[in-house]
Amino acid sequence: QNNFTAALQQYEKAESLNPSNVNTRLNLGTLYQAQKEYETAIAAYDTIIDVNPNFKLAYLYKAQCYRALGNKEAAIQNYKLALNLDPNNQDIKNELFDMYETICRDRDNVRVLFLANAISVVNPYFLYFDVKVDGNKRFIKPLDDVIVEMYKDDTFIKNKLQTRFGKLISRTRYGKYAINNEFKNDNSDFIEKKSNNAKLQNIIHFNELDVGFWYDFKEGKIYASSKIDKTCPFQYTLKRDDQKPNLMLIKNAKDNYYVSNIMKAFELGYLFYENHNIKNVCYEIMKTLHYS
Repeated sequence: QNNFTAALQQYEKAESLNPSNVNTRLNLGTLYQAQKEYETAIAAYDTIIDVNPNFKLAYLYKAQCYRALGNKEAAIQNYKLALNLDPNNQDIKNELFDMYETICRDRDNVRVLFLANAISVVNPYFLYFDVKVDGNKRFIKPLDDVIVEMYKDDTFIKNKLQTRFGKLISRTRYGKYAINNEFKNDNSDFIEKKSNNAKLQNIIHFNELDVGFWYDFKEGKIYASSKIDKTCPFQYTLKRDDQKPNLMLIKNAKDNYYVSNIMKAFELGYLFYENHNIKNVCYEIMKTLHYS
């Protein structure tokens, strides 16, 4: 208790000297959370979100507090907000699955329904369950126990296009989203299936996913694909936490022939992706490479 009081005084003093420092507020929140003062901790995390709505840890720790308080709905909501900010974060996914396990236990008749607008195919759930959207299919079944419905209401579309506002936005990207239920944040730039001449040169393992990089020297393109060959001798990882046997840890990307080629292809516009999911993963890879 004495240690808690002393630490609390230090953090409160630091906050008074620099009220905008979100890390100090985060430390205050975790301090209250460790003492099981969950409501006070949530209030501290809320002050962080007021300053920085994209601060992932604030949502994650709020979810943990709500879960400890027995408020499952609020916990799941905050887990989802944290996951939207970091779609590849396995720890957040695991906590969501643990929530489901807590609810269903050994019952096999519990259904989970997710309703969402068509913002992007690059979302935590599509990434995790490897959902590949086919514009011609209403129902997609990536796994036996997972069904995705891509809903379109032809009557609504027809009626909406007859309104003045519908006509005004019909040719815009927003109109395609609001009327036709097309994904708002997605575009087909650099989405292309690898050519038949492309050869696998290397693999990057990132956040539990393997991305193969295929070179077509004739066309001058590099293709990123989920298709790989485990016998490929050049397999890399960018994070020590992801390292496994036979995976080489990249310490300096620019000194590695294959990885520096991928970075160059990304910067000069000849890196292509087989789908939006792979495109998103590669963007995360590039961020990690540029800031490592």
